[in-house]
Amino acid sequence: MKNTFISLVITSNGEVNGEWLRGYADYLKNNYSDYEILIIDYGQGDTGNHNKSELLTEIGKMRWLKITDVCSPEVAMAAGMENAIGDIIVIGSEENLTEEAIGMAVDECFAGNDIVIGCSRVYKPFWYRIGSRIFRICAKKLIRYNLPANDTWFRAISRRAANAVMNNNRFQLMLLMQISNCGYECREMKYELSGKLCRYPGIIASFSRAVSMLVFNSTRPLRVFNALGLAASGLAFLFGAYSVLIHLWKNNVLEGWTTTILFMSILFFILFLILSLFGEYLARLLEDRADVRAYNVIYERHSSVMLDMDRLNVSQNSEADEINLVQTGRDR
Repeated sequence: MKNTFISLVITSNGEVNGEWLRGYADYLKNNYSDYEILIIDYGQGDTGNHNKSELLTEIGKMRWLKITDVCSPEVAMAAGMENAIGDIIVIGSEENLTEEAIGMAVDECFAGNDIVIGCSRVYKPFWYRIGSRIFRICAKKLIRYNLPANDTWFRAISRRAANAVMNNNRFQLMLLMQISNCGYECREMKYELSGKLCRYPGIIASFSRAVSMLVFNSTRPLRVFNALGLAASGLAFLFGAYSVLIHLWKNNVLEGWTTTILFMSILFFILFLILSLFGEYLARLLEDRADVRAYNVIYERHSSVMLDMDRLNVSQNSEADEINLVQTGRDR
C-alpha cells in the first residue's frame, strides 16, 4: 500500500454507474493510504444519478460537485483539479478510466513524472485524422503543441504541477495544453481500454478549437499574418509601379485585366484572413478582460463517512517506504 493521498476526479455529464464506482472505491482503499473520490457532475439540470444519496451513504470519502452545465469537459476537468486536495490528482471519466491506468499513472508519478498523459486506441473519422495531421504539422511550427494523437484525456498530475497550472489566469481555457506546457516532466502512458474511445467533435467544432488553440497559446500566428500582410502590401506596391511604367511606355493599355483581377482576389483573400485573425485575438482579449467564472458550483455533497475514526494522524516512521520523486506526500 502506497503512503500517499490520491484524488480520483471523475467527470460526468450524466449517470454514474454505481457498481463501477464501488469498484474504484475498493481499489483505492486497498492500494493507497489516503484517497478521495471527487465526482464533477456537469450534466444538464439535476437529472444525474437517482441513487446519488445511496451512493454517498455507501461509499466513503466521496464528494459530489454539481457545477453549471454550460461548461465544456475541459472546464469540468479544471473544476476537479481546483477542488481536489490529494498529493496526486488522477482525472478521468467512465469512458477512459481503468484500475490499471490509475496504478500505472501513480507509479509514473512516483518515478518523477509530474504529468502523465493516458494514450490508448481512439477512433477518429478519416477526415478528422487528415485534418489533425495537417494541423499538427502547422502547430508544431507556431506553438508548443505536444498532445499525442491517441490522447484519451486521462491525466495524472502531481500537486506541484497542479499548483503551477492553477496559478495561471483563466487556466480553464485550453487546460490540456496548459498542463503539458507548465514546465514539469511529462510522460505519455499507453494502456488498454475495453473498447475503442470514439471522438467525433464535428467539423465546425474541430475548426473552432484548432483556431482557439493557436490564438490562445501563442502570438506567433499574429506575427506570421502581419508579415504576410506586409508582403502583400509590397506586392501591391510593385504591381502599382509596374502598371504606371506600362502606361508610360504604351498608349493603349488593355492587357492585364485577368492578372489584375487575380491579383486583387489574392490581396482581398489575405486581407480578410488577417481581419479574421484579428477578430480571434480581439475575442481572446475580451474573454481575458471579462470577470466571469468559467463555472459555478451549484451544490456539493459529501459521503456520510469521510474519515477513518480509528486511524491516528501519527506515523511511527519519518521516512516512507517508497521513493516519491515528485516530492508530494510525506517523504520530503
